[in-house]
Amino acid sequence: MITLTTEDADTLVFSPDGRWLAANPGVFPSPGSSLVVWHTKTWAVAASITPQRDPHQGAPVQWIAFGGAQPGQKQLSYAQGLRFAADGKTQTVWYGVGPLAVSPDGKLLAELGQRSFSDVELWDTNTGQKLQAFAAHKMVTNSLAFSRDGRWLLTTGQESQRTPVDPHTFTGTTEYTVKVWDARTWKERTSVSYPHVLTLSAVLSPDGKRVAIERSWGVIELLDVESGTSSSPLSAAIAPSNWGPMFGKGNLAFSADGTLLFEGAFKNSIYVWKLD
Repeated sequence: MITLTTEDADTLVFSPDGRWLAANPGVFPSPGSSLVVWHTKTWAVAASITPQRDPHQGAPVQWIAFGGAQPGQKQLSYAQGLRFAADGKTQTVWYGVGPLAVSPDGKLLAELGQRSFSDVELWDTNTGQKLQAFAAHKMVTNSLAFSRDGRWLLTTGQESQRTPVDPHTFTGTTEYTVKVWDARTWKERTSVSYPHVLTLSAVLSPDGKRVAIERSWGVIELLDVESGTSSSPLSAAIAPSNWGPMFGKGNLAFSADGTLLFEGAFKNSIYVWKLD
């Protein structure tokens, strides 16, 4: 076993080719104060940075994505780029306090809008130009992710707050929506809404055909991207934490072949679902 860091981290991202692992270790209770990239063959640190923290925002490294960028290009709107040389090539990893995602070919960066947190902005990583922006959700966009083939963009976001969420009891209802967008036309392909407490976790399958959505305690819905239909939900008994709902943007993950689905639970446990 290798221990890469003893500090708290809440985001782990592999590069598309599997050569690099990036994380956001920090000091509890604020993981995300730094960005570290390891080489997955040697586990040596390939790059690291501790960005200056804006006192009016959260930790500076909450979202991470690998992708291309031209020399000298270090920022696209809120997204910051860290370039490092390794294996005879120059690599780029993007990070930021808000949601961001990079297309599989590294040419397109999607991130939270500057003027409205409900918008998604699309940037050309080669030219540094903003291509367009569109309203993804009514109140705020919470997460962004491209499918592995680059055909789809997955977003989750808040549409309305029906009753206020009590921070002590974690009761209340907030409407969240999961949407899948066609990355060629940027038209909405599939959408499903949930009255929910706090937030959702959603992830695209490796083949881009299904979305796994954690919509409540231990209840996962599998949504077909093309038809918009959902299967019978997967469910397990997960007791609520004393700290309230712990699921969020990174609580679900598919195996590389799409046959297994992993779900973070409590008491240092992970549920593994075998899928058809």
